[in-house]
Amino acid sequence: MRKAIIFFSIFIFSNIGAVIAQNDFKKHDKWITHYPSNIDLPFSNDELKKIEEAYGLEFKKEILTNRILLKDIKDILRNRVEVFNAEKKNISSITNLSTLPLYNSKLLLKAFDPNNFNPLLYEFDFYTKSNLVYRVDNTSYLIFIKPRELR
Repeated sequence: MRKAIIFFSIFIFSNIGAVIAQNDFKKHDKWITHYPSNIDLPFSNDELKKIEEAYGLEFKKEILTNRILLKDIKDILRNRVEVFNAEKKNISSITNLSTLPLYNSKLLLKAFDPNNFNPLLYEFDFYTKSNLVYRVDNTSYLIFIKPRELR
């Protein structure tokens, strides 16, 4: 009889633990990144050039074989970075882009081109939960970094 009570107690407590674990998992569901459908498209030649410019040929190969990193880079290049011209606004209080370190300190930056900006060259905090804004030094251009969309 005593063995039956012990067995029954173990059975009940193990099931309660499983229910609690499942409920905790649903709380962490918010960590899952939601990617727009455009990340399913292959990289364009321009995107491949940006990756190669920032990371070099070796790392480019690693990105192309890492499914999660591939999605993150596509999301950054296609959905999360915007360049905006704020000509008639006072943007002097916004942090300058030059305050950010480069991803690779050996890189030589070209003149800023708003139509061909490569966000991968800079150490932006792409995993922050808030919007980031930087001003391109001595211009009226702003760079907006949107946070990842989480479920």
